[in-house]
Amino acid sequence: YLFYIHFFSNGNISYINYFDKARTKFKRALYTESGYLSKEIYLEKNQVKSCLYYNQQGIVVLEEHYTQDNQLSYLSLKESNGSSCFFQDRDQWIKHWFQKIITFYKQPVFYVDKNRLYNHNLVELKSPAFKLISIFHSVHVSNPQKMGDGRINSNYKISLAETNKFDGYIVSTEQQRQDLWARFGSELKIWVIPPTFAHIESELTVNAVVSPLNVIAV
Repeated sequence: YLFYIHFFSNGNISYINYFDKARTKFKRALYTESGYLSKEIYLEKNQVKSCLYYNQQGIVVLEEHYTQDNQLSYLSLKESNGSSCFFQDRDQWIKHWFQKIITFYKQPVFYVDKNRLYNHNLVELKSPAFKLISIFHSVHVSNPQKMGDGRINSNYKISLAETNKFDGYIVSTEQQRQDLWARFGSELKIWVIPPTFAHIESELTVNAVVSPLNVIAV
């Protein structure tokens, strides 16, 4: 038993699992739907030891290496100029990526809707060189009945603890803007962008036969 091969619906390989003589999986190779190798995962005793990421030319551009207890040991990134960068954790790597964007573009704007993942890195880099906007997708307190003094939703702790590092906020409703101003001060720049749009017809003119078996999903 050497391989287990899975295919996309178009006939191209999705991934290949490789097995040794003891039928233990020691490698998985993942492919894109268009047909090129994108990632190889090497395992030992069913634990990930390393991951290699490939570009379309088949060149390794990123390596991840793990300890025996499945913790990330270090990352190695191959830059476009041929040099290599080494990082002890993903936060260092993410900061490196952000710094590249800040350097490449003239005054870029970061709209962060994955606040828990990225804010702690962006606030450390914050400078006049870029704008930082936090997007709120949900209520900003754990208990909606305690808007004034309730515990802050963990997704938005940094957004609201370091308001001096943020150039603005986007929320879904006018009520949330008012609640934020009441607790954190009206000097905060907050824009309301509703995630939905409702258009109310004055009169329904369509006479349709309704079937309980018809379902429409948008």
